[in-house]
Amino acid sequence: MRHLPAIVHAGLLATALAGAAACDKPASSPGEQLDSECAGRAAQARKRVLAAVEANLACRSDEDCQVVAVESGCFDACTRAVNARGVAAVAAARAAVDEADCQSFRSDGCRLEHPPCAPPATATCREGRCE
Repeated sequence: MRHLPAIVHAGLLATALAGAAACDKPASSPGEQLDSECAGRAAQARKRVLAAVEANLACRSDEDCQVVAVESGCFDACTRAVNARGVAAVAAARAAVDEADCQSFRSDGCRLEHPPCAPPATATCREGRCE
C-alpha cells in the first residue's frame, strides 16, 4: 500500500472531521419545526395585511387619515395610519388572512405574539402620505 503525501492525508482528515461535525448537529425538534411553521404563517399574513396598508397611504390633509389596527388571528403589528379607503381595504385583507392563513392557527398549537405597542398616535398627512 502506498503512503499518501502528508498534504493529501491532512485534507482527507479535515474533510472527514467536517463531515462528522455536520452529523453531530441534532435534528430540529418538533417544537422548533412548529415554531418555524407558525412564524411563516404569521409572516405571510402580516405581509398581506401590510400590503393593504401600503396601498392606501395617499392623502391631501390630516382629515383623510385614520388609525387602524394591523392584526389578525395569527399576528399583531400594532397600528398604522391609512386613508379612508384604506380602512375597508385593511379590514378586507384582515378577513382574508383570517380565513386563509389564520383559521386553525391556535388549534395547530401556534401562539399569537403581541408586540409591545406604543399608544396609537393621531393620524396625520405628511407629504401626501398618511402617517
